[in-house]
Amino acid sequence: MAKAIRMPKIGMTDGDIQLLEYAKKEGDAVNEGDILFTMESDKVASEAESPAKGIVLKTYAEPGASVPIGGLIMVIGEAGEDITEFGKEEQPEKTETEKKEDATIVKAETKGSVSGAPDIKSSPVAARIAEQNGISLADVASELGLTRRIQKEDVEEYISRIQGDTVRIQVTGIRKAIAANMHGSLRSMAQTSVFVELDVSELSDLRKKLLEEDAGLGKKISMTDLFSLATIKMLKDHPLANAEWRETEIVAYPHVHLSIAVATDYGLVSPVIKNADKMGLAELSKAMGDMVARARERKLEPDEMAGGTFTITNMGVYPADGFNPIINPPQSAILGFGRIADKPAVYEGQIAIRKMMWLSLTYDHRVFDGSEAGGILKDMEQYLEHPKLFYR
Repeated sequence: MAKAIRMPKIGMTDGDIQLLEYAKKEGDAVNEGDILFTMESDKVASEAESPAKGIVLKTYAEPGASVPIGGLIMVIGEAGEDITEFGKEEQPEKTETEKKEDATIVKAETKGSVSGAPDIKSSPVAARIAEQNGISLADVASELGLTRRIQKEDVEEYISRIQGDTVRIQVTGIRKAIAANMHGSLRSMAQTSVFVELDVSELSDLRKKLLEEDAGLGKKISMTDLFSLATIKMLKDHPLANAEWRETEIVAYPHVHLSIAVATDYGLVSPVIKNADKMGLAELSKAMGDMVARARERKLEPDEMAGGTFTITNMGVYPADGFNPIINPPQSAILGFGRIADKPAVYEGQIAIRKMMWLSLTYDHRVFDGSEAGGILKDMEQYLEHPKLFYR
């Protein structure tokens, strides 16, 4: 019997969810557990799995469209099944803005018919992107040698081939959420930043030693792992940095749920290592590696990005010495780690080439003051310049 596949609820999301792309198209065979499509809310990107075996008989939503929770996405079943009843489902009344957008899409799609092949059309998303960028869909088809329906990816590929032209990139749910979160953070907090340059030569030597002991630890330790362990140690002595402002009170947490800023191809996300203060270095490193990998594969669950009490962000892979990280609300502070570079520095009274790094702390001035911020930097300086103090 044919089965309707509907837009699922993602975490606590109550609004529409954006359908990113189909993993299975009409006519494709599907096994139970196969990925049917990917979707994105304002918090997270997820994949929808098939609950049954069959064939994709019809898809009802275009990639890029916003679909309400419970909205019909596709129907799977056996070949030849009658699915006309599914097409009769009542659709929500469109707003005037949506009606205008539809008119624009139709206009763009008509423009996109290719001379000699009038049956070539485009998806609404492809038409919208082409219209926004002043691109002829006929040119897209001609440049890419297409004889099928033009998709969003085709227009994006065509745009990438154009040198010097303005490119407009569609803002997705996650990008909107990041923008709103960061803007709201700056508007709602009294944020200020302080910096210190550190000599992390001994820390770098420690990491080399740990890499040589890889077989014993069972994990290749990264600098971010060591930064995280030092941060957790610091937070035990600075509870106001592991806290949040609630207008009538400041709540300091007894545990450390450590957020790690991770750059992905769909935006910046912050998976959370729960109870990181209970972990040793090897366990912490393994948990972080797993979270980062799944973040980049869009496999994080919503609750894995919620509940963080403190965030670290490492720009060490880029040529960035220092920067002003923005606090991840409702947290009260964030640490930013710059790149490690060989520089001349005073070491034991002599000028020597040392491995130097800038550390930046942004904090909410409502929660604590400059003296506390100075103490945080002082402790981080001690831990990172003399790692034997925190590592054992």
